[in-house]
Amino acid sequence: MAKNFKDLTEQEILALAITLEEEDGRIYGEFAQSLKENYPATAKMLSEMQAGRDDDLTPTDNQFTADEYRIIHFIVDMPVRLPRRLLERAPPSARPLGPIIFVICEFQVIDRETESSNERGEASHAKYKERQKRAVMRRLQLGMREMKVPGRKRTKT
Repeated sequence: MAKNFKDLTEQEILALAITLEEEDGRIYGEFAQSLKENYPATAKMLSEMQAGRDDDLTPTDNQFTADEYRIIHFIVDMPVRLPRRLLERAPPSARPLGPIIFVICEFQVIDRETESSNERGEASHAKYKERQKRAVMRRLQLGMREMKVPGRKRTKT
């Protein structure tokens, strides 16, 4: 039975995210296998990517997003085959790299009802921008106080 995104529990969202991660790994594996004969270095790299995500490159939670905001969000390295005419214009040193490049793609999956809900109240984009602006203003005010501390010599930059 299909559910609206807003009706999913935290466990269901986590299960969906894990399923998407596993699917991503399977795709990398199949793609690596298809490249193994002609592009062994690329196939090796894809196989390593299949092993799991790189936690150093996984973005952290956005502190400005409201708790009420709902969305499935994920980022993948998507293999893209460059057209031959583009490769012909590449510098000679780039040609041995082959026609496959990886593009970081961000996906946001959401249904219409949840999107509408996300645009009201604290989850709205306007409120999100307000929270960002307040944080910037706080940082600027703290910086101004630092510049005015008695006894501290100001240095010219």
